[in-house]
Amino acid sequence: GIVSIGDVVKTRMEELEREHQHLQAYITQG
Repeated sequence: GIVSIGDVVKTRMEELEREHQHLQAYITQG
């Protein structure tokens, strides 16, 4: 299937956001 650049960027941004939140939680707990 064809994936638009916008979809790729949106998915990547969501992944980065989750990683960022995970790091914040890790730092806060540690």
